[in-house]
Amino acid sequence: MIMSNIKPNILIFDIETSPCMADVWGLWNNNVGLNQLRKSGHIMSFVVKWLGDDKITYVESRTANDKRLVAKLHKFIDKADIVIAHNGKKFDMGWFRGRAAIHGMTPPSPVKVIDTLLTARSQFQFPSNKLEYLLKVFGCTNKLSHKKFAGHTLWTECLAGNPEAWEEMREYNIIDVTALEELYIKMIPWIPNHPNMGIFSDLGEEACTKCGSGRVTKRGMTISSVGKYQRYQCNDCGGWSQGKTNLLGKDARKVLLRNAV
Repeated sequence: MIMSNIKPNILIFDIETSPCMADVWGLWNNNVGLNQLRKSGHIMSFVVKWLGDDKITYVESRTANDKRLVAKLHKFIDKADIVIAHNGKKFDMGWFRGRAAIHGMTPPSPVKVIDTLLTARSQFQFPSNKLEYLLKVFGCTNKLSHKKFAGHTLWTECLAGNPEAWEEMREYNIIDVTALEELYIKMIPWIPNHPNMGIFSDLGEEACTKCGSGRVTKRGMTISSVGKYQRYQCNDCGGWSQGKTNLLGKDARKVLLRNAV
């Protein structure tokens, strides 16, 4: 793979949050009012990893005061050009922004978000788009099965201060991020509107918009209503790109008609 020496900072991350607590009178179809809310949630832990870097950072907050944790996550996101998370646009980034705002922090520098959940929903028709299922489909490392603390018990035990539960949470959180990195790499050619990696290229030639590789092959044309553009396929990730130059001559464009309806 011919890759550029200039690479964007791509951050893979995952957060775990505490549940909200409320007064309810049943287990099914509850519409909880604000006056029933006893306690809102907070970020319990996060894991971050730069794409292609072996170092993994895990940070936890064993109290409801997650300001220090959020400040650390803020620094990582502020350095990133792109962040990758599963259900990241709605959940991970939404929680992060909300907690940062509550703690009086300013927004981090603008960042592109690649959400593998949204990619799966838009590109495929799988029985499930959960991370666990996608990892299996794409042949990646499986999510960590809960050990001593199954399901919701892990969260309640962590909130109760159980050190064994916190150790299991750390392992669970880390595996989610390392597995997500594998999944992202497998999904790269399928991600629509992926940030253009060619912008970061110093190869001095065409580079794949998906992965930045210089090993691209001309394969056919992209035809629009007003032009014709060279199409390329990457020999490494398999993604498709197209050139910017309209290959339809000026004279041909002058007499080109548009659809009336």
